[in-house]
Amino acid sequence: MSNESLTQKIHDCLQDGDYYGIIALAKPELAKNNSNIQLLMNLGIAYSGLGERAIAREYFLSASELLPNEVELQADIADCFFLMGQYDEGKQIIAKILTIYPDNPLLWVKKANLEYHSYNYEEARENLDKALSIEPSFEAAQKLKTKVLERKNYTTKAVDEIEKIGEYIAKKCGETVLTGPLA
Repeated sequence: MSNESLTQKIHDCLQDGDYYGIIALAKPELAKNNSNIQLLMNLGIAYSGLGERAIAREYFLSASELLPNEVELQADIADCFFLMGQYDEGKQIIAKILTIYPDNPLLWVKKANLEYHSYNYEEARENLDKALSIEPSFEAAQKLKTKVLERKNYTTKAVDEIEKIGEYIAKKCGETVLTGPLA
């Protein structure tokens, strides 16, 4: 089967959500050429779609290791980990590529998004500040920063309210202990 034909068939399976079809097409070809990044990525996507996240992770990491300095590939792999809810894996991928390309604002935004979904709002804000220092008009960074600050503010307000409730309960419990029937 030609590469073009294989690519089209895998694409069709992907569009149809036929993850077993992707596996049936890609695995035999990968056995012939285990350094085919596209096959590794497609298999990772297929296994992820089937809920087999551990297997998907291995395919994504194998693809990542083949071209560790390729920004787009690494960003795509981080996105796959994001979609699987494996935020720490995604952060590790982005952190590695940021050591090579620290002036790439998109990478900082991707890292911020992973931090945001990990509830690390301060780290997310810091990453967005870095992205915006590189490209001040970066709309995706501006929008996410608004969400992060909003969420951080809500979290801070919630903690403040919980502390107030705790103080109120402590005060009421103290009064009950002092004025209760055993006093």
